[in-house]
Amino acid sequence: DLLILPFIADDEILAKLGGGVCPLLETLDIEGSWAVTNQGLSGLAGQHGGMVIGRAGWKPTHFAQCSEGQKLLGNILKGSPVTASQISSLMSQQQTKQGMLKSLKQINIKGTSTDSKGLECLVQNFRSLTTLEAEEQTWQNFLIHSECKDCHPSELPLQSLNIKQNTFTLLPQIHRLFPNVEKLHFSNYTRSEAYLDGRDNMTLLANFKAFRELNLCEVDMNNILPHMNGSLGQ
Repeated sequence: DLLILPFIADDEILAKLGGGVCPLLETLDIEGSWAVTNQGLSGLAGQHGGMVIGRAGWKPTHFAQCSEGQKLLGNILKGSPVTASQISSLMSQQQTKQGMLKSLKQINIKGTSTDSKGLECLVQNFRSLTTLEAEEQTWQNFLIHSECKDCHPSELPLQSLNIKQNTFTLLPQIHRLFPNVEKLHFSNYTRSEAYLDGRDNMTLLANFKAFRELNLCEVDMNNILPHMNGSLGQ
């Protein structure tokens, strides 16, 4: 149930894992494996994760969950005997057949040649992840561009994100995608951040279902203390 391949994993190995070699795998650590790319993470999610439609490279996983994607795909397939709903159904069936998509709970992709697109592939396909470690910049880019509300599962059990910078600004995205996060880290948070767009995102901390730990580094405590009362304080 545990596989650690630091510095030696590559796309071929991940493709074999995605093909069902270890259907009950719960923990995978490939930190430092530069030979692992986004394509490797798609392979880990099964063959469908690497499929694309047309030159634009649209992924069926997107169309299987996104209403806007379904409309676009319907237009692309107009006149074809294959319908958008059939492709969506096929993708759903494929996901239920992949045991590891449900069993994998922890994965570390730090130090690999992946980016936010690879991270998005993991978030979309592996529905039981509680721990997903990636480079902070990868997380930042993923959250900034995660605008489609239909493209990600609504109740991911992810418990923590290794993000320290811009946490305040990204709180709306974090809360929307990962409502079960238990701990967060704030660095260099200042009062001015709360008023750049007229909103104080700190109030969202009370809405996380299982929030229990807040790590602070170089922050103005006068801005934090008011939120320690009420449900967050409890």
